[in-house]
Amino acid sequence: MSVKAQLTVRWKPTDPNRTGKPWFLMRLYVQSDNSSGYIPDQVLVLEEPGQPMTLQADIYTNSGCEPDQGCEWTVPMELELQPNAAEGSVDVEWKVTAEARAEGTSTLPKGFTVQVSEQ
Repeated sequence: MSVKAQLTVRWKPTDPNRTGKPWFLMRLYVQSDNSSGYIPDQVLVLEEPGQPMTLQADIYTNSGCEPDQGCEWTVPMELELQPNAAEGSVDVEWKVTAEARAEGTSTLPKGFTVQVSEQ
């Protein structure tokens, strides 16, 4: 199974004349039946106020699911703007996609589905 998270981030400083360049962090946690932990933090320095910048992270996991049982993975996403760096706000748009496949067969098992939901 793989999950890809792509963020578009726009930094909007309260005072456009300030030169502070805060960082923005994305962290994804992997929680499944046979693995847990997090991928390395993805950090972006917000260099250009108002300009879209992209941050992306990919997770791959070997689920070990059996065809006759359901599997579920929860992948929490944590976002953080550098505290006390500069006053302002950040607009964030995100897109998350998931992909899974059935190994050892050329056809999908009956009822095989992949869903992505926001909580």
